[in-house]
Amino acid sequence: MNPPGVPLPPAAPPAPARRRLLVRADDAGLCVGVNRAIVETVRNGIVGNVSVMVPAPAFADAARRLSALPPVCVGLHATLTSEWVAPRWRPILPGHEVPSLVDDEGYLPSSTAELHRRTPALPELLAEVEAQLRHARSAGLRVTYLDEHMGFGWLPGVREALVALARREGLVPAEECAVLPEAPEGTPPGPALLHRLAAAPIGTAVLVTHPGLDEPELRAMHERHGRPGEVAVARDAERAALTGPEARRLVAAVGIDLARFTSIHDGAVEPVPAVPGFRTSAPRGDER
Repeated sequence: MNPPGVPLPPAAPPAPARRRLLVRADDAGLCVGVNRAIVETVRNGIVGNVSVMVPAPAFADAARRLSALPPVCVGLHATLTSEWVAPRWRPILPGHEVPSLVDDEGYLPSSTAELHRRTPALPELLAEVEAQLRHARSAGLRVTYLDEHMGFGWLPGVREALVALARREGLVPAEECAVLPEAPEGTPPGPALLHRLAAAPIGTAVLVTHPGLDEPELRAMHERHGRPGEVAVARDAERAALTGPEARRLVAAVGIDLARFTSIHDGAVEPVPAVPGFRTSAPRGDER
């Protein structure tokens, strides 16, 4: 309490409005080329958060590469669909333990709509997500947040159950942060990413990205109604944008604090390590 007759000290100035951006690279584990691209965006770009797909074919390679990186925030990209024509993948749990999650061949469904049509049992769904989390941890990954591959949280009762699971396991539910809106339709992938970066709002938001390499492995992958090669081109363009000078310039010019999911519950920013030659936020007035 302030002594009688002694004026109160002046109020602290309000905290400056800030733009905290969690740049997230999804689909680690999809293939080796995607893993290599993600590592590049962490080492040489603006990515500080990486989401891993445990059932995907290159998960072990992803875990090995991520373990060798400088500090990076790793999340479980909970995966209940297998959308590519090839490769396809099965759940971590045996199919007979999660029959409502698999098709007649034992694979995860090709879309969230197909998953919905199967009327997945919530206990089976949560058991599979928990199994994926255990598998990631057993591979040596320090998982700190939980998000959804292909956004299946709209299924009845699922979002609430996933948030509860995340909190029970000490993970940040990624859905607590707003996702930056998409660029105007028809914008090429690289410019689209830069458009979204430039539009980062005051407050905390997530920029979801999908870096990859335009190499034969990824060129061969396509969804049922897609064409071979188009995904590789788009993801390689995102990789180039995430590691290119324009992204670095925008981060400084817009005044963006690049952050990790581990820092969103407090006022401090856990900065993403700076790449030589650029800052992770705008320079102070005496440094311009």
